[in-house]
Amino acid sequence: MGPRPGPDGRLALTFPLGDKKMAGVAARDIGRVAYGIFKRGLELAGQRIGVAGEHLSGSEMARILGEALGREVVYHEVSPEAYRRLGFPGADDLGNMFQAYRDLDTHFS
Repeated sequence: MGPRPGPDGRLALTFPLGDKKMAGVAARDIGRVAYGIFKRGLELAGQRIGVAGEHLSGSEMARILGEALGREVVYHEVSPEAYRRLGFPGADDLGNMFQAYRDLDTHFS
């Protein structure tokens, strides 16, 4: 799911997001939120708490990954159907998730 070398040698990040944005979250941030919730005891019991980091488009993700890796990463757009056919374990589920982010973006922002 991370960037893969393309035929031209550049790293490519391939997702079916179009120009929509998807929330990301770091494991460290999830841990901090969970710790804060547990510290509050029963005050938040039974409540639903969303955890999300910055909302980024595929192009923005590629740019940030490129900066972190010190080399260019390009964003490669595919349809959700094409993504589901990539054949790796979980491709169907991830394709559905990306399609939901793309098609229902107003629910996630």
